[in-house]
Amino acid sequence: MEELSLKAKNSFGITFAVESLTLQLQLLIAQISFIEGQIYQLNNKINSPITTIPGIFATLAKLVVKIFQSDTSLNSTGKMTKRGSHYLLTALFRVAFVSSNIDPIFKALYQKRHSEGKHHLTCIGAVARKLCYTVYALLSKNCPYKIQF
Repeated sequence: MEELSLKAKNSFGITFAVESLTLQLQLLIAQISFIEGQIYQLNNKINSPITTIPGIFATLAKLVVKIFQSDTSLNSTGKMTKRGSHYLLTALFRVAFVSSNIDPIFKALYQKRHSEGKHHLTCIGAVARKLCYTVYALLSKNCPYKIQF
């Protein structure tokens, strides 16, 4: 191990302010561990069933869908609008992206939409919509989420 650290010291290329950079890295690592501890404490305080979904900490959002309708025709599928909280929607999409890689149910939905030729963000939107339904069901039944294989 000492040999590896000696090679790393000599190969890094920075010869000035090594002590300062080392101190900054140590402080950043300490700050990250402190923040992780705070997140853990908050997660224990929340004690909500939605925190059992993979990739979610505590995100609630709504997807606002606009239905386009003319005199005789009705587009019942609709499109997402720019209404609602941008921050919550971004957080929901991030959770949907993580869940589509981890959870088998959400992963299957993403792969199904992707195999139909849908765009990546359209597939993530479908996962986000299903995630909203799942969060609503968990909150209304007050039960934890169980990954089903």
